[in-house]
Amino acid sequence: MNQDDFRKEAFREVLSRYEGKFSRDKGRQAAIARELGITPCAVSLWRVTGIPKSRIPYFKLAFPDLAIWKKAY
Repeated sequence: MNQDDFRKEAFREVLSRYEGKFSRDKGRQAAIARELGITPCAVSLWRVTGIPKSRIPYFKLAFPDLAIWKKAY
């Protein structure tokens, strides 16, 4: 798995934590952004590009039990 795929998969796993938490489609992205402390635009961008390298350490601390962290990049 290359670094770009790793970052994309990491964000997909983070988003999976919020499935079902926000039942309404309208405003879901904004609600996830508030929970993660990022902008709604970042949620859209990160769905495509993955978590930026500079943010990986933060997400490792915030979500230490994600399976993706066991994979080296």
